[in-house]
Amino acid sequence: MAGDIVVRGEYNDIFEFSYSNVVKITVGLYIPCELAVDRKLICDSSGLIKEALSDVTCREVKLDKVELMDFKIYLNWLYTDILGTKYARMQEEFKLLAELYFLGLKIKDVRFQNNIITAMVDKSQEHLYEDLPGIECIKLAYEGYHDTSA
Repeated sequence: MAGDIVVRGEYNDIFEFSYSNVVKITVGLYIPCELAVDRKLICDSSGLIKEALSDVTCREVKLDKVELMDFKIYLNWLYTDILGTKYARMQEEFKLLAELYFLGLKIKDVRFQNNIITAMVDKSQEHLYEDLPGIECIKLAYEGYHDTSA
């Protein structure tokens, strides 16, 4: 047997990708980066982007206060259901997960936030006898809570 990784799905469940369904998400303030994303996929997940694209003629959303790498991790998760957050050091991973949680809060994606919490629990269970999230993670959580604008 090949293991527990699922690499096959139903033929009828394949993702339909067409340029007419693509919207442009511009991320970052100082060095903006344009990313192409399937409209239905992102609107079904993010309340903020769904609101911004409520006019069907609108094809672009700007997220000035969002870090590019955080948003790329979000998009990877959106398309694959996998969080690319594994770090060897526990504190680095917790800090990244905290940043991503607040990204989910900013863009109003509860399912993403729930996945982040699940990842935090999984990470803490891997390191049961180590310290819990450090001061950087807690500081980020406190400061991030007060700045949830995208």
